[in-house]
Amino acid sequence: MSRRVNIFSSLASGCGDADVNAFFALSDMSEANLAAWLATIGKTYAEVKDAVCTMITSMKADGVYNKGGSDAFYIPIGNTSTQRKYNFINPLDTDAAFRLSFNGGITFTNFAIKGNAINGWTDTFWIPNSNASSGSIAFGIDSEDNIVTGSNQLHGVFQNTGLKFMQLNLGATTGHNFIADGAANVISFTGTRKGLFFSRRDSSTFNQSYREATSLGSDSSSPYTPNTISFYLNARNRDGLTDLYSLYGVRMAILSGGVWSETDYLNFRTHYNTFKTTMGIV
Repeated sequence: MSRRVNIFSSLASGCGDADVNAFFALSDMSEANLAAWLATIGKTYAEVKDAVCTMITSMKADGVYNKGGSDAFYIPIGNTSTQRKYNFINPLDTDAAFRLSFNGGITFTNFAIKGNAINGWTDTFWIPNSNASSGSIAFGIDSEDNIVTGSNQLHGVFQNTGLKFMQLNLGATTGHNFIADGAANVISFTGTRKGLFFSRRDSSTFNQSYREATSLGSDSSSPYTPNTISFYLNARNRDGLTDLYSLYGVRMAILSGGVWSETDYLNFRTHYNTFKTTMGIV
């Protein structure tokens, strides 16, 4: 009897989504290659793949998958550089667009890409000038850690001289978290520094940021020129120079050139958080 149960539990997922199947094949996430990680998190291969399948098909049904046409979506599966580097969006496309490059002292926990606050940084190769427009852009990051206040605690950032652009800074020197989008477009708040943070710009003058389901507020700023440098995780990309290395872990990241409404974001959050609950990510 126990043998039959074990055989059943190892059966592959019945997911019929081509992108899900292509992603698992591209990233070489076979049951054998994920065996050690699966044992650590206490899940079967079928459970993990079914959780991914439910999340992606639900996002597609709600129209929040690849809204910009050239989006990047990095999901918390696996704990090696090979397993974590692939962009989920359009995995059937065999080019290397937006595959993560890990540099310096980057490590991997069960569900996150971890910085070291010394020299670790991750390049997404997602460039807003090419992959977004001046009128619409969005990004989100799920923080593994409840970050303490202090300097150098960024999760992901562009910056050019004198202008912070699409910055998610958790634990700024002021003691606040803030998401910045444009020189005068800074939203500050206090409280927990763990979980899902999201910022959306649905026109050239409107920006709104969120922590989980709670809006951090909205404000407006003058239209901006999309930057020509790529978005970094775990550090700041300042005109092509890397600094402000972070100690903390990025579980999920999404970068989009699409127009996101508040309803879109809340639907995305629901599907992603269902995935987290199924996976036991806390």
